[in-house]
Amino acid sequence: MILTSKIMKISLHQKWMKNNSLISYRNSLQTRGMPPTLWYLVVIDDIWDISTWKLIRCALVESNPGSRIIITTRICEVAKKVGGVYNKKPLSLDDSKTLFYTRVFAGESMSLDNISGEVCNKILRKCGGVPLSIITIASLLVGKQREDWSKVYDYIGFGHEDNEVIGNMRKILAFSYYNLPPYLKTCLLHLSIFPEDHKIEKNSLIWRWIAEGFVIGREELGLFEVGESYFNELINRSMIRWIELSSRSKIRDGCGIHDMVLDLIRTLSGEVNLVTVSDVEQQCTTSSSYSPVRSISARRLAFHKKRSIEHNPGTEIGQVRSFNAFNCSGSRMPRLLSFRVLRVLALENCNFSAGNCCLGNIGKLHQLRYLGLVETSIRDDLLPGETGRLKFLQTLDVRRSGIKILPASVGELRKLMCLRATEGTRMMAEIGKLASLEELEVHSVDKSPNFATGLGQLTKVRVLEIHFDEMDESTEKALMESLRNLRKIQSLQIWSKKERTIDLGGLLEDWTPTPSNLRQLMLRGIHLPRRPSWIDPSCVPLLSYLSLTVQAVQVQDLEILGRLPLLSYLYIWSEGINCLSYTATSRDEFQNLRYLDTNLEIMCGQQGALPMVEKLTCRASMGKYVAFARSSMPFDDGSVVNPAAVAEAELPVILPLDIGWPVNMPCLRGITYLLDYQDCSAKEWAHVETLLMHVRKIHPNCPPFRIKKNCRDKEITMIDAIIYLEDVKDVFKDNPSKYSEFLDLLQDYRRDRIKIKDLIIRLKTLFTGHDPNLILDFSVFLPGEWAITLGDL
Repeated sequence: MILTSKIMKISLHQKWMKNNSLISYRNSLQTRGMPPTLWYLVVIDDIWDISTWKLIRCALVESNPGSRIIITTRICEVAKKVGGVYNKKPLSLDDSKTLFYTRVFAGESMSLDNISGEVCNKILRKCGGVPLSIITIASLLVGKQREDWSKVYDYIGFGHEDNEVIGNMRKILAFSYYNLPPYLKTCLLHLSIFPEDHKIEKNSLIWRWIAEGFVIGREELGLFEVGESYFNELINRSMIRWIELSSRSKIRDGCGIHDMVLDLIRTLSGEVNLVTVSDVEQQCTTSSSYSPVRSISARRLAFHKKRSIEHNPGTEIGQVRSFNAFNCSGSRMPRLLSFRVLRVLALENCNFSAGNCCLGNIGKLHQLRYLGLVETSIRDDLLPGETGRLKFLQTLDVRRSGIKILPASVGELRKLMCLRATEGTRMMAEIGKLASLEELEVHSVDKSPNFATGLGQLTKVRVLEIHFDEMDESTEKALMESLRNLRKIQSLQIWSKKERTIDLGGLLEDWTPTPSNLRQLMLRGIHLPRRPSWIDPSCVPLLSYLSLTVQAVQVQDLEILGRLPLLSYLYIWSEGINCLSYTATSRDEFQNLRYLDTNLEIMCGQQGALPMVEKLTCRASMGKYVAFARSSMPFDDGSVVNPAAVAEAELPVILPLDIGWPVNMPCLRGITYLLDYQDCSAKEWAHVETLLMHVRKIHPNCPPFRIKKNCRDKEITMIDAIIYLEDVKDVFKDNPSKYSEFLDLLQDYRRDRIKIKDLIIRLKTLFTGHDPNLILDFSVFLPGEWAITLGDL
């Protein structure tokens, strides 16, 4: 490719640039002429809106095929309108280090291995793979001694403007903020209530905005839909980023804020007294600098990791509208009656030693709209009966709070739109009374009075997650009848502890979500004889998440699922003895699928068949690999393959079809194979493992590779179980005591100091409140007599 030797720079922000100027520029190019064989690459940086692009577009010369025009933008919608979107991901740690050291040492030769990584890694974690922040911090360290790096970094952080470089970076970010409409500015500044690196749940955030009065209703949309559009617009403008709260579910159900953005909005929210933040160092953010708490009239209080959340005597709390505490502890919290106009009371992962959190007088908070007690113990594990007096309450979130019963008085909360409770909390209120509910998550619903029939009265429900301890035939029929009335349902999860097969006759087969706006469907502990006929593109065109267990899967089923245009996650397991083998060969199948989890054999027949898949779990036949090894590759002893003897470049040519992922799945970032290994010797097994590990190296991403033995009649090595437990240990990182206990348990298991029975009991206790699949997946590595089912949890 030949590129022009000169680069023309045009400032899009110069006020004199009008349409006629661009036309003149176009005419100038045409007058000077361009050689017909010349290829060019034009980069137009930082476009903010479609109208600007249209203006620039008129000045671009139509030229030869092969030339390219690239635009960059912070606005996702602009990129989509222009077409051919490439979403730039954060830099990897290695690339971040390269950029960092290149700037610090100005290209001088420097071995990175000779530099201590502690401070560097701290800096790069703060920067989060964003080149702007890496360059900014690196610029401050140019010419400074290595031992001074830590001092410089600790002093400046991202929140201080007394350094010119930091100030310039914040001006760039501030431009994005000031370009927001007023309603988005308020919602963005509100995010300053959250701690640094906090994983923010999308739905909870939107319900908070609604409770605060930030969301303005529209005739054609409900409050949540409007709030969701606010959230998506902030994502669109790159002010926040999508995250998956659970590494197991793979649902984009949360967001994160880069430290640079968080520091900016903390400053801005302090300047307008929107949020007052008190962190672990007993400091308070109320203005553009971090200063001790002084006499202020606070409107929203947020405490982070404090040992005491008693308000400072200099802080007037009579007008506080929102009280938020994250990871706090201490003897007590302020008296509720002190908050006369409180609309939001949110305590998350808090522990109060003096009788836990007391909700006495909660019924007198007449303005309360949002009550969140996530992972916060309540005195006597009881929600006061006077909670029913909160006539304006919109959200009640008591997940993992230890509350045992939601009293009957909850049924009096006629404006309640969101109710969420996890295992161990029983619903005693008549669910049918809560006609305003839009989001519902409850457990042990078969113990709640008339739940299955009352559910049908909740005609506004969009998000429904229900867990049954037991489900008899009459309950099934009542549930299906109620589902027919839920015409706004978008997300449906039904869990049954007692695993069983549900007959589709007159039940799921006859139920079709109408109108066709179902986006997520998860059925766990429920085994269906076959795929419901309505799960196809014509009935559920918006379906993006599907989790099913069926008795038998046909080729036609996967062909139909492959045509679902928005499907990004598919979990489909077959209970049949003879599992299906399926070859994806069409470029029209599974074009947006990112995660595929199945016990079927999935083969990737041609490039482009599974273009977006990032994580793959599927079954493979061990016997086929051994046969392939014996017939197609050189042996080290005449009977078993020696993969190291074959050049990696030759492997894609001679690999069997189902290992098509090295060359046909460019986005792959993790793979798990369920290998049937009957009729194989231990030596053959070891060689096939080696073969697959060599195949892994072919892929550009070199994805992490895990092999699970998919047969119980052979002894499974302890090393597989230990590797699995090592993989999932990070789910406890936010709970230091559980994390420490888990590591001790892992050490005991590694050194064979604990019996299997005791190991399972302790793991069940530790994983309580987490995704049950974590413990179910571990069961694969246990002897058959110790198998764990959903009903055991």
